[in-house]
Amino acid sequence: MEKRENMKIHLLGPCGSGTSTLGRLIARKYGYTWFDSDDFYWYKTDPPYTKKREMDDRVNLLHSTLGKHDSWVLSGSVLNWGNELRNVFDIVVYLYVEQEERIRRLEKRERENYGTRIDSGNDMGEIHKALIDYSKQYETGGMDIRSRMSELEWLKEAKGEIIRLEGSLTIEEKMEIVAKEIDKGNHRATA
Repeated sequence: MEKRENMKIHLLGPCGSGTSTLGRLIARKYGYTWFDSDDFYWYKTDPPYTKKREMDDRVNLLHSTLGKHDSWVLSGSVLNWGNELRNVFDIVVYLYVEQEERIRRLEKRERENYGTRIDSGNDMGEIHKALIDYSKQYETGGMDIRSRMSELEWLKEAKGEIIRLEGSLTIEEKMEIVAKEIDKGNHRATA
């Protein structure tokens, strides 16, 4: 099947919900370019996640980068700084996994990526602790932070098809659900 030009897909959900994993799979299957919102939000530093870009800078970088591609997948939140993109997305996928599983995934990922640097007292110890503490607020946080409440509210304003993938679906099951929607969009575009 011919792939639809100008397909714009956004995946959001709490840290550790699998937006990056699923985003990369979608991009690979359909030949789209994959992006992570963290690459626009944070400057590349060592240790990482220590210097945020100013809002205007990250918005401009996001728009200029995405504008160079006809079709793309963007994983991660753009809550409160990429709101105008809600009118651009063809498909928005919200992923949610229970907190215990998300924290387990985050701990594993951070350990694999940074080893003992995340241990208390090491150069990334405080960064890691802040990530875990922040992630534990997702279910109970209000509209003033990235939370389940604020992201579900954000979804109400999003255009395009909304897919909610919640619970213990396998990555293959998630991919199958999203692929059906992409293929429907491709079929509509070529009909």
